[in-house]
Amino acid sequence: MKKLSILIIIFVVLFLAFYKSKTIRLDGRWNAEKVLFNGKEIYEKTSKNIPFTVPNLPVNVNIDNHAESISIQHIEDTITGSFKIHYEEKKPYAIIKSKNALLNGRFDIKIDTFYGEHSYSVNVELQSKSTYLQLSKNGFLATPQQAFIPHQKGRP
Repeated sequence: MKKLSILIIIFVVLFLAFYKSKTIRLDGRWNAEKVLFNGKEIYEKTSKNIPFTVPNLPVNVNIDNHAESISIQHIEDTITGSFKIHYEEKKPYAIIKSKNALLNGRFDIKIDTFYGEHSYSVNVELQSKSTYLQLSKNGFLATPQQAFIPHQKGRP
């Protein structure tokens, strides 16, 4: 009985260690690289002729998987909606519902992740029949030396 319980514990630990989730997590704050509504360019990070009143301020997109919400913010303008991620033949798509007609519908999701030596970049494209959102997020990877440096007295 004792050997059986030990084998079960080892099996559960190995299963959890190597389990790959098949769901997409888009949580967090994203920077918009490009926003198209009805084929018209609303925002492009590299564009100099942006139709917003203050073109240098970025468009931020906040996604919360737990609350199933999405919000697109630029200065004082905010478009909010609810979303749910679904899968069709292993291809992810999102159903977004909003009071604003531009953010309603089915959005195909394309995700690219790029790793550098000390950083990573995630690019996400959400595309429907009339709307296109290109989002990005950057982060830094801790080196093994940084992750395990013990706190030394007198240093922050």
